[in-house]
Amino acid sequence: MNAVPALQLPFELISEIFLLCLPSHRRVRPRRHRAPLNLAGVCARWRAVALRTRELWASIFLKLSDGDKRPYHHLLLYIDPRSSAFTPDKHPISALVDLWCTRASNLPLSISLCCSEEKYLPDSVFTTMANYSHRWSRIELVLPAADILLFHKLSGPFPLLSTLLLKVPDGSHEFPSLKLDPIRFPNLKTLQIPSYRTSALELSLFPSKLTALRLECDNTSLPPSTAGGTFALVFRFFPHLLHLDVALHSPSRRHSDSDIPRSRVSLITLRVNHEFLLDSLCAPNLQHLHTKLTSRSGLLHFLSYSQPNLTTLSLEMDKDTNPDSLLVALPFVPELTTFIVSMPTYCRSNALQHCQPLRAPFFVPQLQNFIVRDNGCEPSALYTSWVDLLESRKSLAHAELWLLAPTIREDISRPSSEVEARLEALETGGMSTRIITKTYMRPEGAKDLDPIGDLDIGVNNVYLPVSFSRF
Repeated sequence: MNAVPALQLPFELISEIFLLCLPSHRRVRPRRHRAPLNLAGVCARWRAVALRTRELWASIFLKLSDGDKRPYHHLLLYIDPRSSAFTPDKHPISALVDLWCTRASNLPLSISLCCSEEKYLPDSVFTTMANYSHRWSRIELVLPAADILLFHKLSGPFPLLSTLLLKVPDGSHEFPSLKLDPIRFPNLKTLQIPSYRTSALELSLFPSKLTALRLECDNTSLPPSTAGGTFALVFRFFPHLLHLDVALHSPSRRHSDSDIPRSRVSLITLRVNHEFLLDSLCAPNLQHLHTKLTSRSGLLHFLSYSQPNLTTLSLEMDKDTNPDSLLVALPFVPELTTFIVSMPTYCRSNALQHCQPLRAPFFVPQLQNFIVRDNGCEPSALYTSWVDLLESRKSLAHAELWLLAPTIREDISRPSSEVEARLEALETGGMSTRIITKTYMRPEGAKDLDPIGDLDIGVNNVYLPVSFSRF
């Protein structure tokens, strides 16, 4: 069979190949050497295909950092001077938003705009974004409080907006009170918003038809019932919730189990940053769970009470977590296909010490994806322990090891040639493996690859299946 030259492939086939070049779980970062800009710069035919493939331009992620004096200015070379997106006095971010939105034609738009705490968006950016508000679908805004208020003052309506993330940068002013009128946001289903004054008044300002909610709250201002009160308010105002992420700051001492009424809910995805928050819930339909595992048996009680068929379990280990905790909990999740375990930055133990029960194939026999995030102490021992465990579970389809240095200046050594040879043998047998550190990546570009499917980027780079949006 004779090979067909790339330039002679049908338009439709080239277009489909181009779409495969986009990141599957992230919005498009405008870069010279990444799709879609690099594809449009190869030749006249590829440029024509790229410009007519609207889906290439339907999402964009733009960030302003403190050190960027002329952010994205070098990318203006990729904008046709004859297009409406190009004017000499237009801010580069405004020009890129205009370019992407114009080339996406009438498709729904996914836009992320993120600023550091000392940066503010130029007025022209809001003006440009407002021109396309009728096509907003998924919007992520990490901006100073003043800019969040400017967004809130946009008249709308926003008929296609289904997902909204609003957040102020770390160290910025407190998040302002907003009212998301259902008339302006008729199809809003997913909301992530910090609310440090969680109350019935605050929650009543959001559309009641939400199916996914991320909420940050300060326990010092919650009702005396703490966790139970928080969940009672949430499900009272949002009865259709399927996916919930609650980050509770300054948690108070938990009540005894007998003091906490359990609410029966229909959640599919649940993320909580403290294990005791599980005490107030019964979730038999739960499929994806993320929580912190401490030295007590809160997870075990929740699993035995709810009896969910979990397919994804993500655990953050505490420095005091009993190494035998997983040995007791894993028999309650026989349907598990994805397991993620993370360790705190400073901890004497490592994640793999907790995962030794997985060496036995009768524990979670359907496990396909195993992801470890550790603090990077004694990396050579971690590499070896990780490969040892993988060789005992050769039925795994995918495994990742993320090692984060305890300090910014500290480097983590790369794996030995022996470890790399053993990983190559596993990959020959069909297992996909990844190693990611600050200075080493196997394979190259591993951070941008997504072998498990569409994933949702959560706190501390903990991944869960998409349930909120492609943020």
